[in-house]
Amino acid sequence: MDKSQAEAIATAMLEPDTKAQEQVRRKRLAEAKSLAKRRKVAWFVLAGALLGAVAAQLTGHRITEGIIWGGIPGAIAGWLFVTWAGYRSAP
Repeated sequence: MDKSQAEAIATAMLEPDTKAQEQVRRKRLAEAKSLAKRRKVAWFVLAGALLGAVAAQLTGHRITEGIIWGGIPGAIAGWLFVTWAGYRSAP
């Protein structure tokens, strides 16, 4: 077996591994992007819940209701922001 045949065999053996590694890398990148988006939305939910709790305290309602009713618009605003930012950054 000469050098070119050995290289061809080695390349053929390693080729599927590089493809599998590329798939794993793409999957991890997609998961990292998804986690980053969800964390941004979580910050919006926390801000909305805080505003809702303050509003509930000032109006005499239960704070837990304010947290819930403030968190829902916060979540909607967060997902809208993440979606808009995704469209804006797309080429």
